[in-house]
Amino acid sequence: MSQTRTPLTSRPPDARTQRAVLVPPFAFFAGTLVLALALAVLNARFGSLNLLPGESLWLPAVILIMLYAMLLNGHLLRAGLALPERTRVRHLLVAVSTLVAAPVLGMLVAPALNGLIGAGPERIAVVGIAGIETTHVSRSSRLHYYARLDEAAASLPPGRYFMGRYDEAWEPPETHATPLSITRVSVRYRTGLLGARTLLEVAPASADTR
Repeated sequence: MSQTRTPLTSRPPDARTQRAVLVPPFAFFAGTLVLALALAVLNARFGSLNLLPGESLWLPAVILIMLYAMLLNGHLLRAGLALPERTRVRHLLVAVSTLVAAPVLGMLVAPALNGLIGAGPERIAVVGIAGIETTHVSRSSRLHYYARLDEAAASLPPGRYFMGRYDEAWEPPETHATPLSITRVSVRYRTGLLGARTLLEVAPASADTR
């Protein structure tokens, strides 16, 4: 005589299990923000978050995002979402947390890792520029300055090169240069840890600072 087996159903997760699976997505994202902030502070002293025009870190960024998703997924599996009926919930938590963290990983963490450690020697190129451009600092009347290179020169691609704030980076009387008098700039850069060239400093060339 055949017996009909009643499928086993899992009990709903208790409060402790719910906390164990709901906290990690927020904790992983918070950890990403803390990491990005710490790397940004270190880069302010020892490196730079700015890339040369045309440089890209899309592949390292994708790898970081995938690593984030894999680590979070593995943590949730160990935390109690390994059962087949909880797969959809686990995938949803991983997807939401990863989507929120992706801009931080791609636009902050990857450039910060690249800029903090050099994979090659520092190089300096003195080039002529087409002009100086400005943008307003967020919520301030102060300006950020950019040197515009219209044509590639001395192995540097054309584009806008960030110079910083006039009152911090190259303010008179140290350089005795004004934005409108600059015709040539000295560009200091190096290849970063993740392969993209990092812009370390752009300042008026000596001919423009007398």
